[in-house]
Amino acid sequence: MKPQIIVFSHRRSGTHLVIDAICQNFSNYSDSIPAENTFIELFRGKDNKEFERAKAAVKIKSNVFFSHLHDLDKIDNYFENDPDVLAFYRELIANSKLIYVQRDGKDVMVSMYEWMKATNFIDSNTSFSEFIRQENNWEAPAIETNSNRVAFWANHVKSWSQRKNILQLNFEDLLSDFDSKIDEIATHIEETKPNTITNSKRKPFLGFIPYGKWTRRIKKYSIDLIIKPKSHAHFFRKGQKGDFKNYFNDSDLDFFYLNTKG
Repeated sequence: MKPQIIVFSHRRSGTHLVIDAICQNFSNYSDSIPAENTFIELFRGKDNKEFERAKAAVKIKSNVFFSHLHDLDKIDNYFENDPDVLAFYRELIANSKLIYVQRDGKDVMVSMYEWMKATNFIDSNTSFSEFIRQENNWEAPAIETNSNRVAFWANHVKSWSQRKNILQLNFEDLLSDFDSKIDEIATHIEETKPNTITNSKRKPFLGFIPYGKWTRRIKKYSIDLIIKPKSHAHFFRKGQKGDFKNYFNDSDLDFFYLNTKG
């Protein structure tokens, strides 16, 4: 297996900004297979084409994979019905540089809320206050799911911040000091810093691009032709710092801080 990279994160934390930063600035990763084929959790299931494509790709080139798993120590639970994927994941981890990107949890909640409404994961009439208090229903059976969305985010960040040999990045730092973060990434992945840095930050779309097959079609026929260099993001919203101020009321802020103590 060639050297690989895995970017870990809670959803809506800047995952694809980091992937773009790597693919656009380090030539050994510029030909990474598309992000829709490197989302490790989607490798499960019989006759999975993404999994087969990934197994073939790692033998011939370096790629950037990503995962939103809560805890590496519990991957056996998550892939208990997919022993081949579990074996691949373990080998991938052993041959990869690991990066974790986190973002202000309040902005994560806002981005999750808008994303889940737009993709019909929650009822479009759900209020933001209701949303952050709902039970988090991701990643079963890898973890217990009896926590609200804020507590889940806090535990996700805590579990990854305690790991060694992993580069910790902040989304906000990537926005404010992109070049120095490229320096840190270069050191961590043992690559030469590019002479000219391509800043991967993007402007928000005016509205939403539909999720799913139409996203892929738009990317194929429009974005790939117009936006250079190409982005690996599936669903880009705003990527703004401090957008939470437009959503959180005083009660929501109290709830957030209560659930992120410790």
